[in-house]
Amino acid sequence: MRIEKYGIAAVLSLAIITTLTFAAGYGTSKIVLSSYSVTVVQGSANTITYNVSLYSGGVWGSNINVANSSKLSSEGVSVLLSTSSGEPPFSGRATISASSSAAPGTYTAAFNVTGDDPSVNTAVLSITILAPPHTNATSTAQTTTPTSTIVPIKSTSTVNYSYGSGSSSTEEYAAIGIVAAIIVIAIIILFAARRR
Repeated sequence: MRIEKYGIAAVLSLAIITTLTFAAGYGTSKIVLSSYSVTVVQGSANTITYNVSLYSGGVWGSNINVANSSKLSSEGVSVLLSTSSGEPPFSGRATISASSSAAPGTYTAAFNVTGDDPSVNTAVLSITILAPPHTNATSTAQTTTPTSTIVPIKSTSTVNYSYGSGSSSTEEYAAIGIVAAIIVIAIIILFAARRR
């Protein structure tokens, strides 16, 4: 009878110790982002960092994933994690990329970290996609093109040539007038001399 009592007590003690051990081992993890909003231009990428810490319980492994990664990928937005699992505390880097076909607007990415209990802690990142600023470049190109067509107008040399030819022709006309006047005066003098 004593042996049975001791055996039952030993089994109960072992069960209690095992339960306490596993209970202490289960842990709840928490994820914190370096920034909860990020801006990405179409065709480029941006990065943030994240930290995973033990919220309660013992230190066991934790896993991280982006819950809506498939939906984001179908819209041209991707979130790549440098570290997807580990024992808290640990950190990693998330690279957020936007394809050239991603529509400008605001998207959300849900970062889930799962502990051993297994509870899930979520951090939500707001992603703003912007179009590249090409409009300013085209407008400046259009405004600068007329200046190139204005430059060849500086052909004042042709006007100067016309002025030069006009002045020489007037001098020739003046010389011819003077010669004609001298001839007329000489004729008058000859007529006057014959009358005498």
